[in-house]
Amino acid sequence: MARFSRRLNMWREAGLIDADHVAAIEKFERERGAAGWVVRGLLGLAAVAIGIGSIALIAANWETIPDTVKIGVDFLLLIALACGVWLMDARGRETGAEILIVAFLIGCLATIGLVSQIFHLAGQLEHALLFWGAITAPLVLLARHRLVAALWSWTVLGAAFASLIRELERSAGWKSDEAFLALYAILPLFAAFIAVLVRKLGRVENLAWALQAAAVITWYASIGLLDASLTWSSGRAESSAAVIIPVAIPAAVALAVGGYVLACIWDGLGRARAILVGVQLILYLALLFVALVTDGKSYFGILFFVALFGLAAADAGRTGRRTLFQWLLAIIGARMLLFYFDAFGGLATTGVGLIGAGVFILLMTLVWHRNRNRVLTWLEGAGQ
Repeated sequence: MARFSRRLNMWREAGLIDADHVAAIEKFERERGAAGWVVRGLLGLAAVAIGIGSIALIAANWETIPDTVKIGVDFLLLIALACGVWLMDARGRETGAEILIVAFLIGCLATIGLVSQIFHLAGQLEHALLFWGAITAPLVLLARHRLVAALWSWTVLGAAFASLIRELERSAGWKSDEAFLALYAILPLFAAFIAVLVRKLGRVENLAWALQAAAVITWYASIGLLDASLTWSSGRAESSAAVIIPVAIPAAVALAVGGYVLACIWDGLGRARAILVGVQLILYLALLFVALVTDGKSYFGILFFVALFGLAAADAGRTGRRTLFQWLLAIIGARMLLFYFDAFGGLATTGVGLIGAGVFILLMTLVWHRNRNRVLTWLEGAGQ
């Protein structure tokens, strides 16, 4: 709030708003914040505490409870939670409805486990999670906040990822480490593609946000994973790349091109964003291909890493996301430091290398500072 107040005062001193506007905005934000995330957080904490306590009491007497009683009480609790969600939504109490929806989702998952335990059903955890995702999907449309959409979409994505890895290992002969590497690299492309489709629907903004957040997080994590595979992996015995590449590369290309084209058509990326995103996708696909076909090339890893994170930083700086821009630059600097220690080994040679890198960065910064307006004008385009 202090930073926000300083920004408001700066706008007031610039003549953009007056003192009355500043006071009104600060009052509105204080009231909204006090009744917003703090209340939802405390209610969520209370719900979790009550749930854990109830589970502990039931677990203490689990063996003595008849199966019919277990099933009956479980379904009564689900019915009570569903009625609570309906009442809260009808009365316009979004926070209460959100908390009860989360409790209902957890209750549905617990019910699947209870039925499996009582009737001795065999199966994998990821299959249970996928079934849970299918039967609870309509609830995502009722949620007014992002918590439910994030919980549901991230769980389903993780379960689908684990299930696909297990199936490819069993039926297609993929090795576990290479299957994980290839599929995890495809995961952000898949999440981004689905996010573009969902955003087109227009009524599930929270789900689109959750999928987009998953795509961004797994994108950066996948770049780091592929870089680590190139830098520190060597001598992959009996590699299954000949089996993985004909499937993984076409799938990644199809998702990348499909998502990129749909985003350009539906979201109107603009020239600057389209260029930056397109170049990043090309480099990412090249990085995936190199990581799958080679035994480990440390120089390739850091080149792709710096290029991809540098382009992401340029996009963040262009759109005014200063915090993300600074974090990405810090990550690039840390990666370069690791490279110098790995390549040269000693402090003296590492110091020389870092000094050279620092001078290079200063020169590039000077060139950028003198030409940034011309470059940005060209990127944005006169007709945009």
